[in-house]
Amino acid sequence: MSAMRRLFRLIVIGCAAAAAGCENQHQSVFREQIEAIEREVQLLEFANDYAESFRSGDADAVAALMTEDFVALAPDKEPIEGRDAARDAIAADLQAMTVHALAFVPRELASQGSWAWVWGTSFGSITPEGGAEPIELRGHFLWILRRDGERWLIARDCSHGRTDGETPSGSRALR
Repeated sequence: MSAMRRLFRLIVIGCAAAAAGCENQHQSVFREQIEAIEREVQLLEFANDYAESFRSGDADAVAALMTEDFVALAPDKEPIEGRDAARDAIAADLQAMTVHALAFVPRELASQGSWAWVWGTSFGSITPEGGAEPIELRGHFLWILRRDGERWLIARDCSHGRTDGETPSGSRALR
């Protein structure tokens, strides 16, 4: 069942429980379930916003979704440490290619307090500058996110992927 559908179902059940005069204990459990589903929806929206910021070609928009102490880990590459270093790597990648499509599809997500984790599959298509043929990207990711006020930010990105060709300039940020 989708997160939105579960949220709607809980709202209906909660209204019925309130009308029936259920005890505070049941209302507390109901409230916790709604908050958990709201966090799931926020994390799904984050995945979409993160992909959209890459598709827009705006390295600053991508970096705005990262914590200051962000770390990216990828096989056979040095870690990218810090939001500024990540922004610089992403900006270099975006100058060397055009991102046509990119999607992060969460397969599992969970949160506890101000921390969340999401793992899933990524898909995309890029074209290196200079008229080369488009390259299909696909891989997997594991994100650790930290809550900052009302929004989630990515703190750690552990990704690996494969392409149907070589990414331009030894791409560091898009794998």
